[in-house]
Amino acid sequence: EADRFAGHFLMPNEGFRKEWNEAAGLHFVDRVFKVKRIFRVSYKTILSRLLEEGAVDTSIWMKFNMAYQQHFNRKLSFKEEPMGIDPAEPFGMQRFDFYEDRFKRLTREAVEKDKISLSRGAEMLLIGIEEMQDLLQNWEVIL
Repeated sequence: EADRFAGHFLMPNEGFRKEWNEAAGLHFVDRVFKVKRIFRVSYKTILSRLLEEGAVDTSIWMKFNMAYQQHFNRKLSFKEEPMGIDPAEPFGMQRFDFYEDRFKRLTREAVEKDKISLSRGAEMLLIGIEEMQDLLQNWEVIL
């Protein structure tokens, strides 16, 4: 209960929804990390909020772990907090802090609405078709 209160205190619903929706074009794992860094909470807090809102089911834990392993070529241990804030550098920046998400979000919307093809989306994002297929699969994990 205390964790839930802290999660809502540090990450108000309106702010969370806004940031989550704006990052919709990112790879699922990158999206979680970007929002977690904005609010300075754990990735588990982000996933718990999505579960609480009914946006996902309990399989989200397994899906996140699988996506993390595929994205970083390593397993995520239960107690590990990836991309955490280093105590020696409390305001350290990570690559997730610099992701441009608006263009990716708009590209995602265009692909999902069949306004552009998957290959055109890949071309616009300057990635290969296989990477685009992986990104599309990760977009489908969650809305």
